[in-house]
Amino acid sequence: MLRRNRRDHLVSPTGTYTDASTQNLTSMVTWGSATEAAATISNAAASKGLATTIAAGTSQITATSGAVIGKTTLTVTN
Repeated sequence: MLRRNRRDHLVSPTGTYTDASTQNLTSMVTWGSATEAAATISNAAASKGLATTIAAGTSQITATSGAVIGKTTLTVTN
């Protein structure tokens, strides 16, 4: 849950591979927000993965790389 008065939040997806190694995938994915009235998320190179809260509500945040899609729900409170 994020508060609306804390406007920017970095979202960091982690890939886990078959050899159990992990890697931060923030710069490798394309971001999306289903409800931009609640929160947006940046695909710009300098701010990739930066979620900006707009108003109270929820939005499904997606991170896509090829055929792989990760999803999470971001909740914004007052």
